[in-house]
Amino acid sequence: MKFTVLIPTHDHGAVISMAIGSVREQTHEDWELFVVADGAPPEAFAEIERAVQNDPRIRVFRFPKGERHGEAWRHEALQQATGEAVCYLSDDDFWFPDHLEHMRPMLERADFAHTRQTIVWPSYEVSGPLNDIADASTRERMLHSKFNYFGPSVSGHRLDTYRRLPQGWTPAPADLWSDLHMWRKWITAEGMRFQSSFAVTTVHLPRSLRPGLDQRDALLENVFWREAFRDTDMRQALRDVMMGGDEKFSLSLVLVRAHALRTEREAKANAALATMRKTQDGLGNELRAMQNTATWRYTKPLRELWARVRRRG
Repeated sequence: MKFTVLIPTHDHGAVISMAIGSVREQTHEDWELFVVADGAPPEAFAEIERAVQNDPRIRVFRFPKGERHGEAWRHEALQQATGEAVCYLSDDDFWFPDHLEHMRPMLERADFAHTRQTIVWPSYEVSGPLNDIADASTRERMLHSKFNYFGPSVSGHRLDTYRRLPQGWTPAPADLWSDLHMWRKWITAEGMRFQSSFAVTTVHLPRSLRPGLDQRDALLENVFWREAFRDTDMRQALRDVMMGGDEKFSLSLVLVRAHALRTEREAKANAALATMRKTQDGLGNELRAMQNTATWRYTKPLRELWARVRRRG
């Protein structure tokens, strides 16, 4: 399955390089990336160009500032998409390397899917809701109240189904979030198949929880968490801790779990090495014992003849 990845952006500076970098590191390598710049000022657009690095898989769409968050530009860009499915990524979030691997099987079976929204709080806590869009009552709540539990960075859909919707991305009403406005179009469309996963594949660093954070500090925080979760033990530890529920968990629990995983892995490696050495010692003892037998001495001419034949062959 080929993915079209869409990153909408306006003016978040160099932090977009972290999002783009996380797309490049996907273990599922069949993708194209659309960066949709909604009225990005010159400095922000220069950061986009630096992050893209002339990668032929990445296209940058430069639009004037659109209504609201430039949702209409997303729709326009998707008219040129060539993927079978579309996944979104906010310019100040990042994916784990296996995000598209998790999305692929869901979008082979469903029209719209998402993984688990995972929020890192400024208080060094982490949380993520355990709602399921495949549940009809969840969809009803999203449709009839201002309720949304996941954002674009964990969501995706099939492109052919998107093109059959009565209406795609458009500016949301002033009192409604852009993503919920779009999700409602999926919910009300006929015959849609929904699926979700509680897998943690994305880190969300919401600016709404960080008022007054300037672009430099936002970049430093993003770099810090992206480097921390490059470690496979840290990613698995986060997933293990999040299995405990949807309340907030201290990230110290993740560190403790990561240390335990690393210790367990090293202990297994040491045990395997000890077993291998023991096996080698046993084979060495057997060989020495065999070399002391009369049979070994009597068959020496045959072994030497076989060695000469192999050298000539």
